[in-house]
Amino acid sequence: MKKIICLILIVISTTQVFAIIKIDVTDQYIKNATCTSLEGWNYWGHDIPEYGALWATWHVYNNGSYNLVIAPFIERWVYRGTKLEDGALTQNLTGLPVGRYSVEADIIACQQQGATGKETGTFLFAESDSGKESVSTITDNGVSKHYAIEIDVTNGSLTIGFETINSEMNWIAVDNWKLFRVVESVEDLTDEYIKNANCSSLDGWEYWGHDIPEYLDGTWATWHIYGGNYSNFNPPFIERWVYEGTRLEDGALTQTITGIPSGIYRIEADVIACQQKGATGSETGTFLFAESGSVKESVSTLTENGVPQHYAIEIEVTNGSLTIGFETINSEMNWIAVDNWKLYRIAISDDTNVEQCAKPIIYFDNGTILFECETPDVNYVYEIVDTDIKKGNESEISLEIIYTVSVYATKSGCKNSDKAYATLSWSGITPKIEGAISSDKMIKKGDVNEDGNVDISDIVKVINIIASGDEDGEKDNF
Repeated sequence: MKKIICLILIVISTTQVFAIIKIDVTDQYIKNATCTSLEGWNYWGHDIPEYGALWATWHVYNNGSYNLVIAPFIERWVYRGTKLEDGALTQNLTGLPVGRYSVEADIIACQQQGATGKETGTFLFAESDSGKESVSTITDNGVSKHYAIEIDVTNGSLTIGFETINSEMNWIAVDNWKLFRVVESVEDLTDEYIKNANCSSLDGWEYWGHDIPEYLDGTWATWHIYGGNYSNFNPPFIERWVYEGTRLEDGALTQTITGIPSGIYRIEADVIACQQKGATGSETGTFLFAESGSVKESVSTLTENGVPQHYAIEIEVTNGSLTIGFETINSEMNWIAVDNWKLYRIAISDDTNVEQCAKPIIYFDNGTILFECETPDVNYVYEIVDTDIKKGNESEISLEIIYTVSVYATKSGCKNSDKAYATLSWSGITPKIEGAISSDKMIKKGDVNEDGNVDISDIVKVINIIASGDEDGEKDNF
């Protein structure tokens, strides 16, 4: 007979409501975020052939709409009542500024036959040098949900993914990946510091780069104002152009900003950078850049013919001076254009000066888990993974049940605490406890004499301590 263990979670905390700002950097870093193809994604996981290998592998599905997940999307599927084998869909992102990021996606993760609503084994995850963060995903049949996780990046590299580990699902799907830069505040300083940010004239901009005469008479090859209308561009804008199939020579459009406060800045612009004839989609040689002191940050730009894209870079300014620009270096493009410059000052917590929440303590008391933290007014973020039996075909079943508990504390203005872990296992009536404090060792707040109760005897002991000056609260005999 299977024992039913009732586990009640009680989390006592004061909720902190605070604003965070998320800057959408999806298009800058994630390739095929809309899951229209597998290009840019790494993947593995081929289920045993009898499940139907064609559908069991990662593939793009082009038919169907499931609220948030709308075809085309990426999926894996095996027969109802069977289970997907282990596998993962991942993408490695590089060149990210140091900071905190939110990784988000719309997901289907379900068992279409005999579902209990407790299936496990599918995870949205992100991994950087700071560690791996993941969230378990589960949905109703064909009903997608939005999932998100946050992670710190300190070395510019981040791996995002969706994986199955001992999964109990037969159908998983993912769509609409998002990557957000999480900051404390954003201050728009465009109008204060950039002259002609909307590129209505060349006033305020410095520029160089005149292509060789045989390309044209020089009128279009130099930096100039053009009035055409393209998506994301509000004419007029600044451009350079030479004949299709030829290439722009080196050149740059720059503006130097002085008297700017120290801080981290985000420079954004809408850009066209393309080769209009014989394009391979891998052309190089045009860059959005920012330079301050001896530091230069840049991002390579490439677009389809006449289709602007939004680009951004970040740089730290400490000397009050910043140069922003758009340049060609050994370019393979024949047409480049820029519009809608933006300058933001963003506030990011300096971890060296920010208090970290204390690591929580996990208590277990007669079927109840409680969390406690020395840092006041925190919120607790916990996850419980259990190994309870779901289904099988064995003739003998072990009834050992194991709960693995992890929790960390979070508070506005503080770094998240380190995670605390505990394991509770039952092979009989009394649980084995690892990493948690059991009820017989719990000391309640106010329980001065440690008898398990908070009552008048504790007040008496406090009075005796004060009167005697002795920590044990006993009166001295003379």
